Amino acid sequence: MAIITPYDDKIAIWHHKGQAVAEQSIDQLAQKVRRLAPAVSQVWVKTSDGSDWMAKYDNKPALAIDGPAAIRRWITTLQKYGLEFHAWAVPRGLDIEGEANILAQTCQIPGVRSLILDVEPYSGFYQGGRQSVRPLMSRLRAAIPGAFHIAMCVDPRPNHYAEIFPDEWFPFVNSVHLQLYWGTFQVSPDTALANGYRAWGSYNRPLFPVLQAHAVDAASVERARSLAVGSYGAKGISWWVLSTIQDNEFPPINRLVNGLTPPAPPGADGSALQYGSTITVSVGGPGYADGTFQGVPPALATFKTYQSGAGGIGKYHATDDHVANVWARWDPQIKQSGWYSIEVFVPNQHATAGKARYKLHGVAGQSGELILTLPQAYYNNEWAPLGIFQINAAAKEPGVIYLNDWTFEPGLELAFDVIRWRLVTGTAPVSTTPSVISGITQHARDIFQKGKQLGNRANVFSRVGDSISASPLFLTPIGLGQYDLGQYRNELAPVISYFSQANARTGNSFANAPLAAGNGWGADRIIQPGYAYTDVCGNEMPLVCEYRRVKPAVALIMIGTNDSGGVDPAVYAANLRQIIEISINMGVIPVISTIPPKHVDAWNNARVSQWNDIIRTLARQYDVPLWDYWYALQNAPNQGIGPDGIHPSAPPDSATARFSGDGLNYGYNIRNLTALQVLNAVWRQVLSS
Repeated sequence: MAIITPYDDKIAIWHHKGQAVAEQSIDQLAQKVRRLAPAVSQVWVKTSDGSDWMAKYDNKPALAIDGPAAIRRWITTLQKYGLEFHAWAVPRGLDIEGEANILAQTCQIPGVRSLILDVEPYSGFYQGGRQSVRPLMSRLRAAIPGAFHIAMCVDPRPNHYAEIFPDEWFPFVNSVHLQLYWGTFQVSPDTALANGYRAWGSYNRPLFPVLQAHAVDAASVERARSLAVGSYGAKGISWWVLSTIQDNEFPPINRLVNGLTPPAPPGADGSALQYGSTITVSVGGPGYADGTFQGVPPALATFKTYQSGAGGIGKYHATDDHVANVWARWDPQIKQSGWYSIEVFVPNQHATAGKARYKLHGVAGQSGELILTLPQAYYNNEWAPLGIFQINAAAKEPGVIYLNDWTFEPGLELAFDVIRWRLVTGTAPVSTTPSVISGITQHARDIFQKGKQLGNRANVFSRVGDSISASPLFLTPIGLGQYDLGQYRNELAPVISYFSQANARTGNSFANAPLAAGNGWGADRIIQPGYAYTDVCGNEMPLVCEYRRVKPAVALIMIGTNDSGGVDPAVYAANLRQIIEISINMGVIPVISTIPPKHVDAWNNARVSQWNDIIRTLARQYDVPLWDYWYALQNAPNQGIGPDGIHPSAPPDSATARFSGDGLNYGYNIRNLTALQVLNAVWRQVLSS
């Protein structure tokens, strides 16, 4: 019986570590892959080495893998671009319990499609000897579902075959990936492939070629690819490695398994998409059908239903790790060929599957179905992206999607809900000019819709941060009616009125006393249980307490001035990530602000720049709005910084909401003005849409 693998009909690319690539965020890396090699649909990310997470060897926090939270971030970010996450790791065999534990943690994370173990007989690789293999792999296999796919990557040259004890690994691995580096081995592609397949051809596991694309000519790349598929029957290919492949070396690897060269989808450069008509197919509506496969026992043949957050009903069924029992079909009846952004609605219930396998038909250049895996577990009453695809309206089933309960996961729940196809009509150009507010995208709208389902209020916002946010000079005068908008009256008076209507907790949003901001606070205080206001919050995190009590749609978040005085950058980044993730999970749009300059010394100036790089990177990475307060201050006297060199300046009469006369010479006045501009942009583009 043939072994089905997650690599069938897929093109993958390997990623080693963040510090080895020029990109500063997962988004940038994903955009590069989609722009230069749209044939690639999988990114294989190194997660651990021995018993250590890869962050030990990676000094770029935005890309480093320091545990399950970082892996989840990679999974959800890649998913935005229609890219699958696969983990790879180097086992050492020296710490059986520690290595098995870290590998099991990786495999247990929803959305990790497979694990590839790089097993080589060299220093820095597997050193445990024959006797360590079965104890390591037995521990790992015992901790994960039996159907989880584990692959092994090897140096396939015949003289190295016996050095890694293939018979010991055989019971535990489902496929083998052959490092066929003809350039490195100083042989022809023909020789490299012949030697590798001859050495491993009788191993009785599916074999997949790992091909090199750097420092070899394009003709040899195409020769290796065509040999692998045409002569050796490879069903999928992976390319080594992102950090070495130059931009001009991508064209030869941009080939599907069938040899066709796909174009880059719209938005691959990060530009915002513009949409035309939307086709929606709901459960039970026109274009939807479902049923049961023949011979399925009655106990497994029935869907259950729930009220969908998108309206109407949804259905769900338990997942199966060995066979398909039920199926559903969504037919959009597409009549116009073109690029479509395809998204599925995932409810806040009955959606715990990590590998929902949607099967898309009618994609240009694809003769059969295209399997798109989605980790439903990460979405909560929101639209989840399957990707952007060129649909051929003349195909047999253009845009039709099938889904069944066979996800290779036992005992989870799989939701069957609304699917939409949005025709892409163009893109908005990417701006390279700094601006006070940027990054308001569809993701902000999705967060807002999620928040509405949770009871958050559209005309309420929260402020989160340190003393600069907690200060009565920030926004409070506006809430008390003590403002002079000057030339901004027509622009900003409506947004003040909008956010002044509701009582946030102790007043309207401008005047409300924040529970997640305080003097001297760092990012860690915001998420420290029981840190402040225990009479109101008890043992809750201040951030969670603020959101629970206030029910805001938006949070203005500026934190980092105190952290930049001595906190490890990786620790700060991890804390800010948690603040962003909590906000998103609670349906609150996090508007992340850069911190103001410091006028202390050169070291502090450098730290502010480093901190703002982290802030900008995380805003891009999480696709949330960025408020560039630092940029807004650059033309103000003394960059808008007061006598202490740390806090924003304020006028002598403390009229920080006066935007006429000399008001905008002061840092707090600029902060209040730009806060209103930010709120206005979010209100107009998200909350009122």
